[in-house]
Amino acid sequence: MSNFFLECTVCLTGGNRQSSVAPASGNRTWHCYYNSAVECNDRALLPVDIWIYSPMNDVVHPDLTMGHVIGRAVKPPDGPMLVDAYVITPFPGDPVSPQYDIHLPQSTTAYVWALGTVMTPLEQMPDGKSCCFNLAVSDFVRDSNKLSTLQ
Repeated sequence: MSNFFLECTVCLTGGNRQSSVAPASGNRTWHCYYNSAVECNDRALLPVDIWIYSPMNDVVHPDLTMGHVIGRAVKPPDGPMLVDAYVITPFPGDPVSPQYDIHLPQSTTAYVWALGTVMTPLEQMPDGKSCCFNLAVSDFVRDSNKLSTLQ
């Protein structure tokens, strides 16, 4: 058993609503999709595709809305991180207003919780203080179980 959870504050863009039909039941389900990026400790940006269940008549957040996101995640080797969000909490205000940024939190730290299998021995990092190892994790994201390797 393994799990990979992500909690972060991101800028939401490209919001759109899509529906899918479950093959077994024929029920239609609606989701909102957003593009974003998570800032890593080294200030590099990691592209993220966010998906969240959304009732048919729910509102899609406008571009540049900042939101606090919590969800299950997977990082494929050849594409953006995929996040099935449990919740997206948008920060209030008009995202195109010059005043919008004033009331936003200054922390861009993303938090990751992962339970998986250690795949490599402990390695010393270049700073001489930190250590790292590769961790294989999987989670049920986008209707299937997917594998990620984290360091």
